[in-house]
Amino acid sequence: MAAFRVVLDACVLLPRTLTNLLLTLADAEVFRPVWTPDLLAEVERNLSGEQFGKSPEQAARRVQQMRRVFPLAEEESRGYRELIPAMANDPKDRHVLAAAVRSGAAQIVTANLKDFPPAALDPFDIEAIDPDEFLCDQLDLDPAAVFECIHVLVARNALPPRTVGEMLESLEPLTPRFVGALRAGLFAPYEDPAAGAAPAASSLPELTDEQIDSLPPEVRQTYRQLRAMDPVERVRFLGHAELVSAVWAFLTPVCVDGDLWSVWPNVDPEFRVVLAQKWVQDNHYQMTVDGWDGHAVAAALAGPTPNHPLWVHFERVHVRSFRTMLPDPATWGISSAARMVAPGVEALYVLDVSTLEGGLWQPNDPRYVCPVLMRFVDGRWLVRNLGSEENPAIPN
Repeated sequence: MAAFRVVLDACVLLPRTLTNLLLTLADAEVFRPVWTPDLLAEVERNLSGEQFGKSPEQAARRVQQMRRVFPLAEEESRGYRELIPAMANDPKDRHVLAAAVRSGAAQIVTANLKDFPPAALDPFDIEAIDPDEFLCDQLDLDPAAVFECIHVLVARNALPPRTVGEMLESLEPLTPRFVGALRAGLFAPYEDPAAGAAPAASSLPELTDEQIDSLPPEVRQTYRQLRAMDPVERVRFLGHAELVSAVWAFLTPVCVDGDLWSVWPNVDPEFRVVLAQKWVQDNHYQMTVDGWDGHAVAAALAGPTPNHPLWVHFERVHVRSFRTMLPDPATWGISSAARMVAPGVEALYVLDVSTLEGGLWQPNDPRYVCPVLMRFVDGRWLVRNLGSEENPAIPN
């Protein structure tokens, strides 16, 4: 469970998208939420008020769901009421500070910073922080978790925001700096250095109606769909297409042709080092007998264009290993969405589509998949790991 506790003030638990993001981060154990019965009563009361327009039943249901998903959030602050008289901040928010003191929370996330002056908080080593700054901090501390939560939240929304772009627009009035940082992180892997900060993948050629009509039907339809997309979604879509192409371009020569050498430059240098060092370790005895210097061999094999007598043996072992991990190439399918592991690092999944009804992977239908971890380096996608979503580890 996340180590640091955070009191979420009622004002940040009212806007729907902000609340959902904060609670999704809490559910991912980015932080441990704390609240009180008084605080939740305030949330329920305001949700059913004129500003948010929920029915009393809807407001009560929201609070019940929060209690169900985070049963310890109120337990953390048990006994807070006896501390309220000793608090020196705004009287109507003293119960919030008391909850932070009782629970040992490091921060209070609130949009009403004026109600929590430093003089009232400093004796308890507690910080009041607005949601924009709080989310920026979480993005700095654990960008992979934040990006993952963004995509999880969008994927499960039945109502808008149902795209990343819509979600950012919804959050921007409340958390402008966080949204700016998110956009930078989403676009960064696809930036065109020659064009400054403009994401190359989001740029479509501007065609006239006559030019569009002259395109082949399938190209014309694709162009119109891309042009109609939200810009952020277009970046993600086109970037994903490029990513899938990079995976195919690596796996096909290796698993179909048995040719690892030609695509070895498309492997992340760190992964090349890991594979080379592990192979040397596995064959240490025979290499010693044959008079090879293991360190020199590993360094030579890990280069982008190895020219070493032992390469043929190294290649044969890894082609066989990769083929074992993957289904028959004739039945390959690659997931239609990648999972962002970190900025510039994404995982895709290769699966056997021959066993899928209609060629589709149905939700909640367990299937064996082979993860392929990819990293965007110097304008292209490199294979960072195969068979695992973890970063490759140097052998001990």
